[in-house]
Amino acid sequence: MSLTEVEKKVAVATSIRNEYLKKLVCKWVASGGCDNCSGQGRVLVWWTLDSSAYDEYGPCPNKECTPDTRKFTGVKPGVKYWEHHWSDQEDLRMFTEMETEISLATSEVSSWKTLTKGVEVTVKRKSKAKGSAPEGTVCILVGMKDGAYGTTYYLKDKEGNFFRSPSSALEITNPNPGWQPPEEMIPVIVIPRMTKWGMTLFLLGGKGEQKIWPNNIRVNGQRIEKSTRIGNETNLITSDGEQIKISVDQSFPAEMTLWMYDKIMKGFQ
Repeated sequence: MSLTEVEKKVAVATSIRNEYLKKLVCKWVASGGCDNCSGQGRVLVWWTLDSSAYDEYGPCPNKECTPDTRKFTGVKPGVKYWEHHWSDQEDLRMFTEMETEISLATSEVSSWKTLTKGVEVTVKRKSKAKGSAPEGTVCILVGMKDGAYGTTYYLKDKEGNFFRSPSSALEITNPNPGWQPPEEMIPVIVIPRMTKWGMTLFLLGGKGEQKIWPNNIRVNGQRIEKSTRIGNETNLITSDGEQIKISVDQSFPAEMTLWMYDKIMKGFQ
């Protein structure tokens, strides 16, 4: 399904909901609903234009509008919180289903317009940025980084080629792609150290030690989800629940994705 089709789906669902709401209003009027106060028992008598918190209300001028009639008719459909005062549960069930359908479709539209990690994108034009992809390249968005000149988006195609691109050169072609680019892993040496911020992991390479987040490396093929210090040991918990205990300041081997840390990786090449 394309973005145009999803937007059409939202428009159709909204139209159906609005028509149903009109029927409920007709039903409400037929039951004796008061149009002066919309079944709320009060009318706006002073509007400050600044904030609704300062609005002033007075009693409904319709003498036939009483607490008993309002209890029978409920609040006019479409008015805020009208659902809490509507007695026909079947009406509410159908209206709620329509609202849910609109909400889901609207969320789907948003996923077609928001560049997030994991979406499939097509390069609309080749950017002047270094390492940009050729026009027409289909990639998965694998990361992003904010900089002084905006956000840079990192892409990988099906062959594992790594690219950079600004958002203006990208078009989302599938928010839920059925494929993922290959991950390039390289061996690294990791050293856990205690700093004033707590347990921190460092990569050891040709340019010395560089700090890295624990969940960006893998041990025994598994991503590290959590790291805690127990005495003089670091307890690493991997994505499959495995616990690995290592001593502070003692190096251990691990693996790291090359495409995410290409700048740091230059120290290992």
